[in-house]
Amino acid sequence: MEHEYQAKWSEYARVHKQTNALLRKPNVNKTELLYWYKCLIDSAEIIESFRKSFFDKYFSKAIEKLVNELPDSETARLIRNVELKYKPKTFSKSEENFEQLIYDQIEKDLRYKQVGFGPNRADIVFVKDGDDVSNQLSRGQAKMLFYLLEIAMVKIIRDVTKKNMLLLVDDLPSEVDEFTRSTMLQMLLHSEAQIFVTGIENKIAMEFKNYTESVNVFHVEQGTVTPKSMEQLCP
Repeated sequence: MEHEYQAKWSEYARVHKQTNALLRKPNVNKTELLYWYKCLIDSAEIIESFRKSFFDKYFSKAIEKLVNELPDSETARLIRNVELKYKPKTFSKSEENFEQLIYDQIEKDLRYKQVGFGPNRADIVFVKDGDDVSNQLSRGQAKMLFYLLEIAMVKIIRDVTKKNMLLLVDDLPSEVDEFTRSTMLQMLLHSEAQIFVTGIENKIAMEFKNYTESVNVFHVEQGTVTPKSMEQLCP
């Protein structure tokens, strides 16, 4: 919705590419790099301000609403009342010794031959009681948290643009117990998007059938797609 964001992201991507190319050159001039790094930081600062605004206005609220709608479970209790934080990885011109910090970053990036900061390296952190809750999650719980992020984004896009989304989901049952899988499945349906699910287990189609009649099943083998009935799939 913010047209300036698109222009600033394109500008950042262009400068980022040029800076990475410079870092790979032998005997690159550090003063020249400093100029490009300042250009990167100028673009990054605007991008991050847009992202923070989006986070505060839409994303945190959408996640909170979805979490409160989850069926009660160990995972739901763990992530309920969790504070969602956007964690940028860039520099501010107001920082003390700003130029020295940039020169230190240049020295580090010259070793790795790529820019080591910027919006492309930002992160989302879930904090509860001062701790990053992701360190307390099993792989299955972390997967469910990822689904929360994706479905929150789908709902935001639909609410803001009035357009729906297509979701592609692969291997839904892996690494999660039956209750967690059922919760994830209900979240997917709650998104109201059209959903394509791929996997090797037949039972996932039957699990969807428990919540909706709008299920079509296809078998894919050696590039050939064949429609299947539920009776054929699970006799």
